[in-house]
Amino acid sequence: MNTKISITATIILMLFAVIGTAQNTLTTDKGVVINGIKWATRNVDAPGTFTANSEDFGMFYQWNSNIGWSATDSIISTDGSTWVYNWTGNGATTWEVANNVCPAGWRVPTHVELQNLIDAGSTWLTINGVNGRLFGSGDNTIFLPAAGWRSRFGGTLRGVDKWGDYWGSTESNISDVYFLYSTNGNVAIMLKDVYRLYFTSSDNDARLFNVNRGSGYNVRCVAE
Repeated sequence: MNTKISITATIILMLFAVIGTAQNTLTTDKGVVINGIKWATRNVDAPGTFTANSEDFGMFYQWNSNIGWSATDSIISTDGSTWVYNWTGNGATTWEVANNVCPAGWRVPTHVELQNLIDAGSTWLTINGVNGRLFGSGDNTIFLPAAGWRSRFGGTLRGVDKWGDYWGSTESNISDVYFLYSTNGNVAIMLKDVYRLYFTSSDNDARLFNVNRGSGYNVRCVAE
């Protein structure tokens, strides 16, 4: 075989190997164990993928939905749909397996697991110009960027670099009123709120609170 051709073929194979490895890293994660729970080191980006870096925002999701929404000013969805401001999570009581946005082997954490992460302690800091909180201690830490959130009323982007919100998969014990709008009139239904982890630049630590299903928040996965 011609030496030049052989070298060129080798280089091409090496490039494909590098590209393949880069693509695979978006669906796998080494994870970090904190208080006995294995956490992904990066946010969910498009459904079934992680972001490239721990400080990347990823995408926002409404609760129990597998439609991702951009974390930039222009609101763009992964399936071309429009924002649903009266989203109810299909009335589910837990984030359904069919709507799991995490890569294979990972899932949305429960409120107990979120509280476990909060109990590990956290510090507000900046990594590569991105604000957020570092959870855990020593070598067992994960960084959650302060990506802000999308309001349930039209999906307006808010709180970027100042606020972090991350979904839990479970219902709270607080009931909320949801209004479903249709051509036949408005219908009010009662649903319980769901849990999420949140923090701001002015907080001393993260907290666990309940919230309606319609806002757009980030997802940080735990291992199944």
